[in-house]
Order: sequence, then structure tokens, then C-alpha cells
Amino acid sequence: MRQLIPVLGRIAGVKVPSRQLPLPALYLLAAVQEAYAYLTGKPILLSMATLRLLIREEHRTRFDHRKSEEELGLSFRVLEQTLTDTVAWSRAYGGL
Repeated sequence: MRQLIPVLGRIAGVKVPSRQLPLPALYLLAAVQEAYAYLTGKPILLSMATLRLLIREEHRTRFDHRKSEEELGLSFRVLEQTLTDTVAWSRAYGGL
């Protein structure tokens, strides 16, 4: 994700965060957001459940495509081209 977000932001033409918050600050932010949601009934950006899921699944965001290329004969496009096409499609169909 650390590599994906800046590329996606550049392609989509949107500003992305330039710094990462330390984990304790993220827990504090999630707790404050949940209290806000409880008091106002409004949606939030980050919940404790989402933060725990992101932390637990962080190691699952690295993929090695060599086996699928070797055994299945698959080929993959360059990430930038795929993201460019995805952003264009989303804009064309009202997703962005």
C-alpha cells in the first residue's frame, strides 16, 4: 500500500497524505472517531475494527506472481497502466 497510494494519487490527480501516523496515534484517532460516531450517529473514516483488520492483514499485501506466470502462463500489465485504465473507467461510469 505504501507504494500503491502515491502512484494512484498521481494518476487520479488527487493529493495523498505525505506522512504516516504512528500506530498509537492511529489507535487514538480511531477511538475518537468511534466516540464521535456514537454521539452524532454520523459515519467515520477509521474505526477500531478497521484499524485492527489493516494491521492483521498488512502482511497479505505482498504478492509474488512468478508461480502463476510459470504454471498458468499468465502475464500481467504494468501497475501504472492498470491504474490509469481503472481511474479512467471509474470516471467514465461515475465512480470518481
